[in-house]
Amino acid sequence: MARALRRLFLACIAGIALAATSAADAQVYMLQMPAVTANVGESFTIPVEGDWIEPVKGFQLSIQIPIDAPFAELSVSIDSSLVGQLEPDFAQFTIGTGSITGGVLFETIPPFQGTNLPSVGFPLLLAEIHGTIPAGASEGVFPIVFADGLGSPAVNNTFVVEFASVPPSLFLDGLVDVVIPPPPEIFIRGDVNSDGLVDLGDAIFHLNYTFAGGAAPVCLDAGDANDDGASDISDAIFLLSYLFDGGPTMNPPFPNSGIDYTPDAIDCATPPDLP
Repeated sequence: MARALRRLFLACIAGIALAATSAADAQVYMLQMPAVTANVGESFTIPVEGDWIEPVKGFQLSIQIPIDAPFAELSVSIDSSLVGQLEPDFAQFTIGTGSITGGVLFETIPPFQGTNLPSVGFPLLLAEIHGTIPAGASEGVFPIVFADGLGSPAVNNTFVVEFASVPPSLFLDGLVDVVIPPPPEIFIRGDVNSDGLVDLGDAIFHLNYTFAGGAAPVCLDAGDANDDGASDISDAIFLLSYLFDGGPTMNPPFPNSGIDYTPDAIDCATPPDLP
């Protein structure tokens, strides 16, 4: 129930952000961050994007983070953005208690060649906030907010246009939805009847539930013997070929139980009538 309410909250936030964007001018001085989901025990990335109506020579960011947020190893990177590709003369960010502040300036010393971020009519990536959620952290929703005056000395969210500082007229704040991922599914490929063995009984079980209305397997992914992302008659044929005709062996997890690392649309919980 808590996770369902959290998803509803995220959907509402996304709707509000979309409405705010459509209600605003086609292009303004704007900063935005999306809502992202972060799994406990894994890393996460928050894109920081901006939009502007004139070329900018640099920018400052001042972002507030809840002090109780379970974020570790926080850092800021511009490497994946046009900002990083332009190789600014100055780029520095500070991770404080409950804050991230810093800025970028493309040219600080001669010769000045007019390096700037162009106005392209849509948001561009300025920076990325990276972090991890430590193992054992609790689930929760944590707002990530643009807030002026953070840090020491205080930093404001600002674009540098020509020789003037221009504050954004629109902020779309972000959030991090911290969730505990479900435990990985453990099974043996081909063990359709879940008895711990791969034998003729599995091929019979597969044919029985596929064509005779028999009981579905506990883990449908185990019935995907040929690992093609579906559980159908080809899997029973694959099993029989492996068992009695020297056919190819099955992909992991086999012959021991383990995790299925094949990216496809089928898992243990997939209803039998969907593949």
